[in-house]
Amino acid sequence: MKRVFKYLGFLILGLIIALLVAPFVFKDQILAEIKKFANESVNAEIEFKDVDVSFLRSFPEVSVEIQELSVVGIDTFYGQNLLRAKSLELDFSLIPLFNKSAPKSIKYIGLNDADIDLVFLNDSLANYLITKPSEDTTGVEFALEGYELNNCNLTYKDLTLPLELYLRGVSHKGSGDIASSVYDLETSTQADSMSVVFDGFTYLKNVKAGLDADFHIDMDKLLFELKDNELYINKLKARGDGSVQFVDDETMRINADIKTLGNNFGELISIFPYLSAYNTVNAKGSATLSALVKGDYNGLKPIYPAFDLTLDIKNGSAKYEGLDASISGVTALVNIKSTRQDMKDLEVTIDNAGLSVNQERITGNFRIRDGLTNARVTGNIKGGIKLENWKKALPLEGVEQLSGSINANLSFDARQSDIDKENYAAIGFNGTASANQLLYKSKGSPAVRVGSASLTANPQKISLQTSAIQIGKSDLSLSGEVLHPMAYFSDKKNISGKVKVVSSLMDMNEWTNSAPTASQKEAGSAFMPDLSAYSYSHIDADVDFKEILYGKHKVKNLKGLATLGIENVDVKSFSMNMDGSDLAFNGKLANVYSWMTGQGVLNGDLNVQAGKLDANAFMTKSSDVPVQEEEVLFKVPADVNLQMNADIEQLKYTNMTLDRFSGKVLVQNQVIYMTGLQAGTLGGKIGFDGLYDTSTDSPAFNVKLNLDKMEFNKAFNQFITMKALAPVAQYINGVFNTTLVMEGKLGKGMLPDLSTLTVSGFIETLNGIIKGFAPLAAAGDKLGLKEVSQMEIKDTRNWFEVKNGVVEIKEFTKNISGIDVKGLGKHKLGGDMDYQFDLRIPRKMLSKNVVTGTAMKGLGLLEKEASKLGLNLAQGEFIDVRLTLGGRIKDPKIGIKPLGTSGKSMEQELKDEVKIKAAQARDSITKVVQQKKEELKDTLRSRAEQEVDKVKQKAEEKANEVLNEAKDKVKKEVENKLDTLVGKTVSDTLKKKAEEVIKNKTGKDIDDLKNKVKDWNPFKKKKGGG
Repeated sequence: MKRVFKYLGFLILGLIIALLVAPFVFKDQILAEIKKFANESVNAEIEFKDVDVSFLRSFPEVSVEIQELSVVGIDTFYGQNLLRAKSLELDFSLIPLFNKSAPKSIKYIGLNDADIDLVFLNDSLANYLITKPSEDTTGVEFALEGYELNNCNLTYKDLTLPLELYLRGVSHKGSGDIASSVYDLETSTQADSMSVVFDGFTYLKNVKAGLDADFHIDMDKLLFELKDNELYINKLKARGDGSVQFVDDETMRINADIKTLGNNFGELISIFPYLSAYNTVNAKGSATLSALVKGDYNGLKPIYPAFDLTLDIKNGSAKYEGLDASISGVTALVNIKSTRQDMKDLEVTIDNAGLSVNQERITGNFRIRDGLTNARVTGNIKGGIKLENWKKALPLEGVEQLSGSINANLSFDARQSDIDKENYAAIGFNGTASANQLLYKSKGSPAVRVGSASLTANPQKISLQTSAIQIGKSDLSLSGEVLHPMAYFSDKKNISGKVKVVSSLMDMNEWTNSAPTASQKEAGSAFMPDLSAYSYSHIDADVDFKEILYGKHKVKNLKGLATLGIENVDVKSFSMNMDGSDLAFNGKLANVYSWMTGQGVLNGDLNVQAGKLDANAFMTKSSDVPVQEEEVLFKVPADVNLQMNADIEQLKYTNMTLDRFSGKVLVQNQVIYMTGLQAGTLGGKIGFDGLYDTSTDSPAFNVKLNLDKMEFNKAFNQFITMKALAPVAQYINGVFNTTLVMEGKLGKGMLPDLSTLTVSGFIETLNGIIKGFAPLAAAGDKLGLKEVSQMEIKDTRNWFEVKNGVVEIKEFTKNISGIDVKGLGKHKLGGDMDYQFDLRIPRKMLSKNVVTGTAMKGLGLLEKEASKLGLNLAQGEFIDVRLTLGGRIKDPKIGIKPLGTSGKSMEQELKDEVKIKAAQARDSITKVVQQKKEELKDTLRSRAEQEVDKVKQKAEEKANEVLNEAKDKVKKEVENKLDTLVGKTVSDTLKKKAEEVIKNKTGKDIDDLKNKVKDWNPFKKKKGGG
């Protein structure tokens, strides 16, 4: 028996060791399966830090913990977080580890310390719809027996309603035989905080909530029945009975009955969003809430279930601890109901609504009948309140001061048909409202004071007048009117109005010092409210602000006239002075609301005029807002089609001052097109056309630049691109023109990525002198020539090209300071040079400074180098030298090689000799012909006329013979002269060079560059394809 126990102990020990070792053995296999599932089943980016495997934690199942898990959206939801969790726990059976054909059954899911963000755009587009539509190839099945959320935060946003739900500190558990088709599910949910925002209004704010509920689920019938349950929101508790069944893909059958468990008024006011300290209130009176919903819902047909919602408050009162006053006499009977599937009999009733604060009472009634047909709207509000009493009675969160009086007496009675027809005689809408000595001060915000305000109403319009509005240091006067106010209750809310705002000082800094808290941000709406019904409405605005303070900026004399609609904005005039910069514009915008809600393209045409405008003032970022690297590249919106015309007397942009700036800018299809931009700057003129394209992941540019009569050193200091393309410009004092076309990608700081840069163009030097340029200074020193060390350049035109990070200067010829120069070469952007210059230096220039010996030093150097090459430099008017420049600008490598000697220049020498011999030939021929003519005349006198033809013929033959002899003589003399001048080698070289001139590729290259500049037009391709 001991032996049995001994072996049993060894067996258990071995099993424990095996369970401890198994995670290391199977971890790679499990990790591979997770990655396979993620790649084959999910349309999202999934990342995790590590995977922990345990065979003991959930024995007999295998427990897998995925640590630091994140799920990020792609496509429409690119970069948006769906899930970030400290850990995700999964339990599944052991069998698939030993039998790969066995399904991987997941029996438990646990999510810990997670942030879950759900966004619903429409029925087919939501960020949580990430499973790939395909046959199941992963072998994963859900046989859940339980699931759990621990300390999770959930955000849900539905743009179709629009609805926002915020749950914080959520703990949720569910258990049941979920793998079965019919089962009972037990759930328990608690949330430390819940906020609900619907259509821009906060209904619940940071309330505690929980739900314990059991469900009976029949997946065969798609039936979900609510069994034992209890819901609580702060102190309000409720219970519901009912079921939901999916009859088909489009129809949902609802049967629900929900009632509050208690009837204490204090339970109801505990959920009011703008009242705090509900635990310290002494409340009396009754309040009951019930809801019945029964019938089918189909949003496509549409069909709605019947419903009846009732809130009944009787004799409610509330006294908060620590406050002097109380609320009393709270009454209201609210009922919303419909019995028809089309809801044409919708009724909304608020009867006997009223409350009192320190014996001051306000009452009202509201009723809508036949809400979805020819609705009749009736109601009234009457009473007066002193706001200081409300401050004494209610724990208004964040409110420090509240006082003043408000009085109202308004009534209305109208049919929708009369409103639509503007039948004012049949519409009842009359009354007045007034406010006096209002004061409102919330924490962190300036006090708001209103001396007086009055409102009068009738069916045609509502008029508003205010006086002495003070907002902190700011003052404001507001007046206006709303025409057709009852159109608010119409489907086509054709409401128009006027408003005039006048202020001598508006200090915006008082409102921007404090940032909203996280809870304030959550409780506020993240969606644009549905204003589509107001598409027929507009308001004419007239604003006049003498001074506005915003940050470090000061705006003076801001004036504007505009017609503001939901979709269309027409700015008739707008002008202001900001930090000494004058700015004015006018224009129109269309589809504004559609664009703001992501449903349309913003169209517009704006005209901007300015005197002196400092654009830097509009570009300054707050010093306390860090700039992220990814924010540096500006992404042009895809849904904008906006054209702007600018005419600015003087524009300051970065470190540049542009005079008489004008041109057009078009923003379209994620591209900014700039045409006809021109300005004066740096003593010259600039012309600019081009585009900035962000339609791909790598923003690109394609521009044509014209600089006219610019100063080299100023341009070098102002233009970053010139520093890279032509670093020699910093050493040139002079004036130039240039035309170039340039394209490439943009990198950080919105600066060109030089590795992608392609440039074609020319630079024309009108006049200049190169001083302090190390390569030429070194070459000039060796040659003893000031003309090389400080080279004067005038009326030169050099074509160049940039490709693959290399600047190439095409071949050019020019006489510079008496030296014939032929040059070409290239240099890498920010790298080494590779240039070659053939110089034809007059001998007298090298021999002129005999006293100092500097030039003679250069001649001596050349003669020494020539002797090594077997060249004789003793003859010839010119000495031919090849100068090569390599290395860096500040650390150059200089090469000087003599090529030989010549007369004037080889081409010029030949031309001159040919001209001389041709002239001599012409003179000889003329003399011979003239002499023969005289001889012929004498002969003809003595001969008969019949011999004239023969004599003429012979004379012509003789003349031709003499002419041919002259030509042969010229040819021989020219060849002899060539032999005398340069010898046999140079004669052959000249012939060879002549052939090269005919076939010279450089000429074709320059023609290609000319065509690139001439034919540049990226707009046609982009606009046509876009």
